Amino acid sequence: MNTEPSTDTHVVRQAIAWWVRLRDGQAPAQLMRQCEGWRAAHPDHERAWQRIQLLDAELGHGLKAIPAARQTLEAGQRALSRRRAIQLLAGSAVIGGGLWMTRGNSGLGWASDFATATGQRQRFTLPGGAALTLNTHSTSDLLPQGVRLKQGEWLLETDKPVQLACRLGALTLAHGRMALRDAGGLAQLSLLRGRADLAGRPLREGQTLRATAAGLRLVTPELDPAAWAEGLIVTSGMPLGHFLDELGRYRRGVLKYAPEVAGLMLSGVYRVDDSDTVLHALTQTLPVQLGGLTRWWVTVEHAG
Repeated sequence: MNTEPSTDTHVVRQAIAWWVRLRDGQAPAQLMRQCEGWRAAHPDHERAWQRIQLLDAELGHGLKAIPAARQTLEAGQRALSRRRAIQLLAGSAVIGGGLWMTRGNSGLGWASDFATATGQRQRFTLPGGAALTLNTHSTSDLLPQGVRLKQGEWLLETDKPVQLACRLGALTLAHGRMALRDAGGLAQLSLLRGRADLAGRPLREGQTLRATAAGLRLVTPELDPAAWAEGLIVTSGMPLGHFLDELGRYRRGVLKYAPEVAGLMLSGVYRVDDSDTVLHALTQTLPVQLGGLTRWWVTVEHAG
């Protein structure tokens, strides 16, 4: 009987080994370059590396947010060296490694080449040098001649042509910077600078196209389409309900609001990395109050 691990499992083990070495203390520049060389050597290496990063983010944010889990992890780290604790975690992640690498869409992007967890933003370098930044809970796949945008929000920057596939149609960004979104029932693209076309239709700098029941139409977006890349929501004259829907994309758990507050208007610049602070700030500027504020559940209600 062949006892050698499958190719997928072997690559997973390699990715975890690099992850352990780079997390364990201050990694020297030479080691970081060696890891980058391994990642660039084969698409499967980069795919495994990105999924390890996603698993790390989910475990770090999810488990440590639960008091009992946090206490267990802290106790384990006191009893074991950090390196040994990470190795044990890595070993558990590899069990059924082939299945882990190939299981279907679980909402975490396991079946995608590039993915981010809730609240995470990450920048990737595509073959050819283009930079692709993914916003919270977004997924993308590499194509032979470009990239497919599956769900979420993306920012693409390039100085040479890149082909994209998305729900809006076939896109070519000849050069420049483009923001795209397919999340929360909204599908739109904004050409921030440069030259692009959508299914042969030339786009102009500053234009935002949105998918509607009647087809594509030019719109003025409620939000700065690229501010999220800096961790910001920037808006002017936005209904509070729309704002809270947007803020909720960055929170784990449930963010609800009463119907009577949905139409209140607000403008400003808000940091998405500390949504609790944003919610408290709203009570200082609008007639609203917070109910049931926990990490996993909060409601915004009318004050008084």
